Amino acid sequence: MARTIVASFSSIAEAEKAAATLEAGGINRAEIEVLDSAAARQYEERSTAERRTGGGFWSWLLGDVESETERGFPEEDAAYFTETIRGGAALLMVTTSDQNADRVRQLLGRRGARDVHERGTGVQTATRGETVIPVVEEDVKIGKRTVERETVRVYRHVTERPIEEHLRLRQERIRVERRPVNRPLNTVPREAFKEETIELREMAEEPVVEKRARVVEEVAIGKEVETRDATVRDKVRRTDVDVERTGDDFAAMEGDFRRHCAAAHGGRDIYEQCGPAYRYGFAAASARHDVGDWATAEPDLRRGWEADHPGTWERFKDSIRYAWDRVRGRARAA
Repeated sequence: MARTIVASFSSIAEAEKAAATLEAGGINRAEIEVLDSAAARQYEERSTAERRTGGGFWSWLLGDVESETERGFPEEDAAYFTETIRGGAALLMVTTSDQNADRVRQLLGRRGARDVHERGTGVQTATRGETVIPVVEEDVKIGKRTVERETVRVYRHVTERPIEEHLRLRQERIRVERRPVNRPLNTVPREAFKEETIELREMAEEPVVEKRARVVEEVAIGKEVETRDATVRDKVRRTDVDVERTGDDFAAMEGDFRRHCAAAHGGRDIYEQCGPAYRYGFAAASARHDVGDWATAEPDLRRGWEADHPGTWERFKDSIRYAWDRVRGRARAA
């Protein structure tokens, strides 16, 4: 079954270099086509002149007809490629067999392809030509902020209380008495018959209330600041990617593991004893999604091995590490 692989490059020159790399890698030049915006314009002009109907540029290029439901070129793919080529990029298209598809993708990735798209799979890969699965981890930043807690309101209001005090008050009264008198007046003073008015005033004491304000207490309003220790407990999320390899992958390397085991033990065939160690190292390297080196991974691997095979880590450590490095591509085949 033929596959069409489309890769985008920043310029036509870069696309041509990638085409040369593919040709040097054994891909027939007739299967490779390099396109830029000029090629797209030429097709549009020609299709207009010929009044061609049914199918657009990408359907014509890939041999599909958009009006056919079963074989139509997906609209979203056409929009994506059209936008890419209008932005000044160049496209390199390779129509090859299933057997060559992986090699083509690898070569394109090495030549710096920005995107690699394969018809029929719906897979778009990043610059390196690999399927990228993002591992997302939440980061947490713990700080502090000022919030309102309690409100204290202070009201001032007026109250009254009764008072009582006893006073002794002085009061004057004018008394007028008429006393009968009968005595001779020997000498008559000149003012004896003078009219006269005498005025006297009565005086009295009355209570007087005088009020003076005195400060008898003060209410001071302020803030006291104190510190306290707080422990914040929360959870952050992370997505993990587990990679599981099938048994066939291990079987493909098992012959190499047998040779390594024999070479490490003076040519003796003790693979039945070493086999579980190679399988353990193979499975551990296949399952771990991080890129840590052996020194980082060794403590965890040792605990896992010793849990099922106590006291045998040092004996089989070299076999485990060899399988680990082979899966990671850090060791050559024995």
